[in-house]
Amino acid sequence: EYFTSDRIMILPTSYHSSMLLRTKIYQENVPCTELHKLNFLININCTRGITTVSIKPVLRILNLLPCQVQCYFGEVIQSHGSFSGKDHSFHASTRLTTVEDLPLNKGSEAEVVTVDPAFKPHLSLRLPGYKQSAWHRIINRKVNSETWLPSEEEDNLIFLMNKQTADYMDEVSSVIQFERIGGEGDPLSVVLSIEVGHCPTIRVYAQYWILDKSGFGL
Repeated sequence: EYFTSDRIMILPTSYHSSMLLRTKIYQENVPCTELHKLNFLININCTRGITTVSIKPVLRILNLLPCQVQCYFGEVIQSHGSFSGKDHSFHASTRLTTVEDLPLNKGSEAEVVTVDPAFKPHLSLRLPGYKQSAWHRIINRKVNSETWLPSEEEDNLIFLMNKQTADYMDEVSSVIQFERIGGEGDPLSVVLSIEVGHCPTIRVYAQYWILDKSGFGL
């Protein structure tokens, strides 16, 4: 069971207008240290005086691999810090915590509402026969968009990786490597593609994937 969200006023700003809001719903009867919440994107769109309210998830993820993939979504949480008497400064520590463990069958799509864009969402994947991958920051960068912006260092890195299209980039791609369980054999490389926007779409796929259907066990 969950509480209700804060009240949202449906107030179009003009005869033709569009407004984006984010809201969350907290779970009932859960300790404050283990709060679970659902996050939603509210799009209030007015066209010719007719108002439409759309409720969308935080993000979508699509598995384009020919096998099931286990998706782990995490958030960066700030822990209690400590005060240093030497330089009179406060040092806060952060930790990455898993908020959802989502199995995704081949060719299927899922909508995710458990991660909060304000807490630097991360993603880790696991494939059959391979160890869980390292955590990857979900970068959602787009011109004219103020959602999920990366830090300055991360932004510079993205620009170097995508020099020709960085100013108009609608998609951010990175390669995830998986180590075999047992340590034998070459690692597996999979592409993680993020179609940026207020509700980004994540695609997991491989450039080359050979399936043996000959019946000869090649």
